[in-house]
This record gives sequence, structure tokens and C-alpha cells, in this order.
Amino acid sequence: MATTERRSIKKRIRRHRESIKTIKTQSRTSQTEHRREQTSLEMRFKGWRRGRRSNLREPSGGGAEFQPPSGKPPSPDGQGGGGAKPSGNGQAYWEPVLGRAAGQSPRGWLSLASRACFLY
Repeated sequence: MATTERRSIKKRIRRHRESIKTIKTQSRTSQTEHRREQTSLEMRFKGWRRGRRSNLREPSGGGAEFQPPSGKPPSPDGQGGGGAKPSGNGQAYWEPVLGRAAGQSPRGWLSLASRACFLY
């Protein structure tokens, strides 16, 4: 009689522990998902201004969306880089705004161009 009671108690304890485990794992996964969402949002909003390149891992296929300015663009307010005469690809125009990283590689140039859209 006592052995069966003990067995049932053990079963109950085991079930309880398992339920706790599942709850813990669920909360952990939700936390990681939340963190992932947060980081993606941060990248979306702060990535361009901070000059981080971690949000540019996607292959740069979207070259058609942005052509660097061919003529002399209007002077950007607050940046003070409008005085520079643009070269053929407009690099000299963007360089004072975006620093020395402009135009080192095609992908870098593209990322800078896409970032520059949001500076104005």
C-alpha cells in the first residue's frame, strides 16, 4: 500500500518538474524572440546614423533604386557639404557627409548611398 502511494507521489513530482521545465523553456524562447525583434528594430532605426555595417549583410542587389546625383544637388541643411562639386558618381558630394568610408568598395558605396537617403 505504502509503495503505491510513494510511486504516485514520485510521478506527481516528476510531472511537476517537467511542467516547470517546459514553462522555463517557453519563457526563454519568447525572450530570445523579443531580443531578436528589438535588435532588428534598432538596426532599422539607428543603424544608418550610427554607421554600423552589421545591418548591411544582405547582398547588395538593389542598385537600381538609388543613383548618385549627377547634377549639383541642393545644399543639405545642417550638413554643410553642398559646396563640393560632385564628380561623375557623386562621391565628392556624399563624402563630407559620410566620412572617409565613402566609395571604398561597390557594396560599401551602395550601403552609404542607401544610408544617405535617410540623412536628409
